[in-house]
Amino acid sequence: MAHRSSGVSVYAGAKYVVVDVFARSKYNGNQLAVVTDGRLIPSSADQQSIAKEFNYPESTFLFKEKGHQKGEYKIRIYTPVAELPFAGHPLVGSAWVVLNVLEKDVVGLDKVTFHTGVGPLTITRDGRMLWLKAAPPRFISDQKGEGMPEFSSIRPPQLSSSKAGPSLYEKNRSTVLALLGLGEEDADPSLPLVQVTCGLPYWIIPLKDRAALMRASVQNVQKAFQFVESSEAKMFYLWCPYTSADESQEESHAEDSQGEIPQYESRMFGHFFGVPEDPATGSANVAFAAYLRKYVCGGEGMLGPSVDFQSRVVKQGVPTRRPSYLHLRAWWSKGTVSELGDGQQQPEACDGTEQTMEVSVGGEVVQTLQ
Repeated sequence: MAHRSSGVSVYAGAKYVVVDVFARSKYNGNQLAVVTDGRLIPSSADQQSIAKEFNYPESTFLFKEKGHQKGEYKIRIYTPVAELPFAGHPLVGSAWVVLNVLEKDVVGLDKVTFHTGVGPLTITRDGRMLWLKAAPPRFISDQKGEGMPEFSSIRPPQLSSSKAGPSLYEKNRSTVLALLGLGEEDADPSLPLVQVTCGLPYWIIPLKDRAALMRASVQNVQKAFQFVESSEAKMFYLWCPYTSADESQEESHAEDSQGEIPQYESRMFGHFFGVPEDPATGSANVAFAAYLRKYVCGGEGMLGPSVDFQSRVVKQGVPTRRPSYLHLRAWWSKGTVSELGDGQQQPEACDGTEQTMEVSVGGEVVQTLQ
């Protein structure tokens, strides 16, 4: 029951759990506050205010509604300034709370289904790991209506010498890099800079090395806001090949608890949603998994169904002093049509059945407060 004190609602009896998601140990990974019974806080405005009070990258509110089965909940996800239809680490962390706190006595329960703003999504427990299977990825057309070019290989188009000036693709590439305090010399010239979404869109930005990754920052937040107003993607995900050679002893965590060494390192800037830098971003990493599968893991650099992967590890969060490890999977499955965007043709299986790209992100969760 809520009562009011000095004009502010106070919700007696509401409980929450704090966990660290994609963490090897306590006080690493990405923080998450999970309000275990959102029905006690029915006001959306108050939910947003509580998320701002927590001031974690995201907070969630769980709702057990009539007709829900075991392990099934409606979920609402908030940053300190906005509600999101979908986000990765809040779903993974909230699933851990369901499996280990709310329904820990349910025998044989290893799956949790959340009803999100992009539809129902399932998280599966596999030992200490929790895996979120995301919605099929979509590669977004250019912000001003011109489709991003479809490449016959992973190389972007060469700069034009035409008097008409650089293409819109090239302008966006240089603009995004400049917003992050980077130049063309910092980007990987063999890979495209594109927008990808599995429910929450991101600019995926390939960089040459860790020095460029660590040097990046949003130079002018207002200019960044103006740029993303006209693009579907509002956040920036930067990545490079992982190397421990340049890490300090404090930063170095070369092997995670699954015994796997990261292949990539990343950062995510989300000022638009009140998250200047995120320690671990599940929604960005499933988009990155799709990017890897489309542009990086193709045989001989070509697009198409060639090399699926069941384990790619991304390290994120070093500049925030909360190192995180995210495990990625990407594969093609038969029977449905994926909305890949950009006019890309669906690959076909040997029997002619159209396929869809599937992506998942997994990691460990550690409880810090209840």
